[in-house]
Amino acid sequence: MRLLRTRNLTRDLEDTRATLSNVGLFCFNRFEISLYQERERAASVATTDTQHAEIVEKIQQLNLLRESNATLRADPKAHAKQARDLDAKLKGVIEEFDPLRERARTMRAELDARNEHVAQLEEENRRWQERNTQLLIKVCLFICLVRTHTLQYDRVDPTEFQSARARTGIVRRAL
Repeated sequence: MRLLRTRNLTRDLEDTRATLSNVGLFCFNRFEISLYQERERAASVATTDTQHAEIVEKIQQLNLLRESNATLRADPKAHAKQARDLDAKLKGVIEEFDPLRERARTMRAELDARNEHVAQLEEENRRWQERNTQLLIKVCLFICLVRTHTLQYDRVDPTEFQSARARTGIVRRAL
């Protein structure tokens, strides 16, 4: 009985060892599977990290593109508003300067009229000076003739007349 019991125990021991071996293999296989899965997950994480980095970069590029588009869309609106504002200012300035332009035209016309009047006065002054010179020459001639005439008792000496005429010419040139 002991022998039988020993055999049973031995067989149980071997069964247990086989079971342990199977369990060990199972555990070992589970461990390998787990290790394999972990490697796959790590590779997947690495791939996922790379993909994540690419996605983040694409998102940044898209954000930049969106901001750029918003800016580009806003720029024409801002420029159009600025153009309208400048047009309004220009109209205001034109309205402000129109009376000044009209006044300048009026003043220019007045200045031209005054310049023309001054030119007429200067021409008239020149004519009067010329007339005055002619009268002075005639008076000088007359005085010379009177002196000569009184000295010669109504006779005019031709040489004296020529010298009086020469003096008159000198006076003319001097004036």
